[in-house]
Amino acid sequence: MQFQQRVKSMRRTTENLVSDIGLTGKVPPQAIEIEDAVLGAAMVDASCLPVIIGLISEDAFYKSSNGLIFHAIKQLYDCSRPVDILTVSEQLRSEGKLEEVGGSFYVANLMENIISGLNAEEHCRILIEKQIKRSIAKAAQQSYEMALDDTTDAFDCISVLEMSVANTNQLMASGGNMVRLNVLVDEAEKLAHNREKQYKEGKCTGIPTGIKMLDKRTTGWQNSELIILAGRPSMGKTALMLHHAMKSGVNVCIYSLEMSGVSLANRMILSMADIDIGRFRAGAMGQEDWVNFQIAKYELNKLPIYIDDNPVVTTRYIRSHSRLMRDRGKCDIIFVDYLQLADMRSDQYGRNREQEVSQAAREFKIIAKTLDIPVVVLSQLSRQCEQRPDKRPMLSDLRESGAIEQDADIVLFAYRPAYYGLKDSSGNSQDGIGYEIIAKGRNIGIGEITFRHNESMTKIWDYIPDEELPF
Repeated sequence: MQFQQRVKSMRRTTENLVSDIGLTGKVPPQAIEIEDAVLGAAMVDASCLPVIIGLISEDAFYKSSNGLIFHAIKQLYDCSRPVDILTVSEQLRSEGKLEEVGGSFYVANLMENIISGLNAEEHCRILIEKQIKRSIAKAAQQSYEMALDDTTDAFDCISVLEMSVANTNQLMASGGNMVRLNVLVDEAEKLAHNREKQYKEGKCTGIPTGIKMLDKRTTGWQNSELIILAGRPSMGKTALMLHHAMKSGVNVCIYSLEMSGVSLANRMILSMADIDIGRFRAGAMGQEDWVNFQIAKYELNKLPIYIDDNPVVTTRYIRSHSRLMRDRGKCDIIFVDYLQLADMRSDQYGRNREQEVSQAAREFKIIAKTLDIPVVVLSQLSRQCEQRPDKRPMLSDLRESGAIEQDADIVLFAYRPAYYGLKDSSGNSQDGIGYEIIAKGRNIGIGEITFRHNESMTKIWDYIPDEELPF
């Protein structure tokens, strides 16, 4: 039975190819293997579904059976139902199309050798390109035949050509977002009234950072913004990231390319609990420590923070996965630790490291705009800043790419002068004092935010002058 279904599917494909051969005797542009891969990815990896559904339609598939299967997948997705071999087969059966596509065997065969949907976006763009070329070829053939027909009016030929060009342009612009200005002005007014309301209620308009002076300066992390938090090793980038995440009060997605999820959880426990880090690491905690541990655990369990610690995560994966989390209502802000570890998996050979990092920064900016949420990305700095007497970082120190600052809306530097043994202008020690330097701030300017921290950099507080250190 399976063999017969496969023969029928192959026969239909051959009939499509024969019937579509045009003026040149060539088969129209198509990529059947890519079509199969996209459908297989949709059934294997749910994280790529928003990307696939958002980019292509049934018409992107040259093979008619593949178009029918995609229609079934889209029906399931639109109804928020799971998409896999069983649900897709059942959907096709309910539509009376299962035998037409080649049966359950053909559907299952699409998943062969498909592990994930990491390349689904690129595959979809290939299908769109083939679809556009088929549209052009079809229009050209139709116009040619009309032009040779003496009974056809010349202006009718021109109208068909113009319509074909318009349809092709619309296809090329799929996913575009052209909006008339009056709509944007109305939206701006709505947001202004919302900000006014929040201001009167004593709230910041964006997502709280957890540091009052930073909130006052930035009005919180704003939607669509890319924030770069950079610094040299041991300056407290990860500690600041976790502090910002825990104090945000919203759904947080952390993509940790360096530290494991458990390591981040340990640091959050130490931030929340009053436990000596030495005893914690040595396994020598007393009864009181365990009480504090359980209290911290209880508080942390209430926070909607999600951590992905896959060390080989690509920017494409983050874009697809965060979109899925956003659709589920579980992603209001993204933190990435850190930029230079992001794997671009580029198909463009010969690009140097600076170009790769620049592209990664650009990808994160696109994620921020597409999902309309803040994206905070940690970044390394070069050693150049340590050659200066005060060791203070500058924008030119952004490691491997000066282009990072171009895409970033805000660039913050984590800086702890006490780490280098530096004192303040009065000769006093700066132990327990750190700075988030605003080196670039679109719409907010530049400046410096002071905070306090404990010796192990696991706890962070607002800075109050003349306050006694809380340790």
